[in-house]
Amino acid sequence: MIIVQGVFRSGTTLLFRTLRQAPRLRCYYEPLHPNLLDHVAEAHSQAPNHRKSSLYSEYAALNGHLRKRFDPRLCDERSVTLNGGQGCPRLRSYLNLLAASGPNGADEGGRVVLQFNRAFWMARWLRTQFPDTCFLHVVRDPRSVVWSQLTTSSCQRVRMDWPLLSRRFFNVSSGDLSNVFSPYAYHGVYQIKHYLALGRAELKQGSDAACQFAHELLESVEGKRPYVQALALWGAQVWVCHHHARAAYGDRYALIRYEDFVRDPCSSLRSLFERAGTPPPDAARRFAKESVRPKRVARWSTVPTATERFREGIRRAGIEKVLDTVGYSLSEP
Repeated sequence: MIIVQGVFRSGTTLLFRTLRQAPRLRCYYEPLHPNLLDHVAEAHSQAPNHRKSSLYSEYAALNGHLRKRFDPRLCDERSVTLNGGQGCPRLRSYLNLLAASGPNGADEGGRVVLQFNRAFWMARWLRTQFPDTCFLHVVRDPRSVVWSQLTTSSCQRVRMDWPLLSRRFFNVSSGDLSNVFSPYAYHGVYQIKHYLALGRAELKQGSDAACQFAHELLESVEGKRPYVQALALWGAQVWVCHHHARAAYGDRYALIRYEDFVRDPCSSLRSLFERAGTPPPDAARRFAKESVRPKRVARWSTVPTATERFREGIRRAGIEKVLDTVGYSLSEP
């Protein structure tokens, strides 16, 4: 099995789309999404015009099994998995269904790819349940992550003042987030208070130093500006996932910086597939060459006020050590 994990807006979908070009990989998109069944049904009914119909295509033949086995409350078990215990039988049974079933419901060989945005606390548990697994940890500069959360697809205007620009485009307060973001925007932004509370509650159960540091990050941003809280949430999620996955998987763990991947996707793919003992398929390399857009890197840096605001936000969020650990610098882009 290959696990792809990254926080929201980090490039996991881009990597997932690239990997699924490989003919011997069976790829499942966001299997822990609480609205998975609705998304699968919508994508299937509107195919091929639905923008994500291809991403959910592997689920179509498993629809009957999913209706019986998938429970949105599976996501509530993430806190139980934090310390790598043997619990969570429903979650284990559900993921085993995906790992074992091919398009026709039978084991047809090949490796399975599970793309997660919600497994940042689950690395050690996943290793105990699926020993023969590679863990691909996708990280992206937190300034780009938050900028992607804030801006429209054209990057021409900011959805709200956090404050990254000197002017405002919407007459709303920093607390009125739900009225600013579209239903398709990163939900962790307009529910930032909920996700901070959830993270604090889950990390409080962690007994190791990584969890304790991450918990302190989230505690320290209580009452601070939302963009500072979003930076701290990125830091907590990346820190725990990196330390837990690296310790659990050893040389089966790969840290993939989004910026490196988009600048030279073929080299990144070659390194990843070498771990599986095979060269990258030509289809995957062609897709990466055609689809990856290096200009998407550090678009926030073109806005004069954003650099200093992010510098201030990173300091207030206390994530300098996290940036340094995963290879970013305040002097970038």
